[in-house]
Amino acid sequence: MAGGEPHIILTLDTKEPIELGAFVGLFSSIGNEYERYIKQVAPDLSGDAEMYIREVHSGSIVADMMPWISMAAPFIDSVEKIMMIEKFANVGRSISVVAW
Repeated sequence: MAGGEPHIILTLDTKEPIELGAFVGLFSSIGNEYERYIKQVAPDLSGDAEMYIREVHSGSIVADMMPWISMAAPFIDSVEKIMMIEKFANVGRSISVVAW
């Protein structure tokens, strides 16, 4: 993980064990949704997301999502990038955004 990059913290609260395929699928689908979101709001850019498991506790899993935006268009600055990430996390999702 690159230090200082805006990222999203995902906390998965579980009361029961999670099947590994469902666990991986959950995080993959969030990453795919991010890629679709970037294509929708900024078609000339591309987005990618990397997931890192930070903590595993009884009853919860905490992961960091590092959302990347391709800098193919040099006009996007850090503030715009942060705003795009915040909008992604806050559109009908129960995801908390932790910026840098």
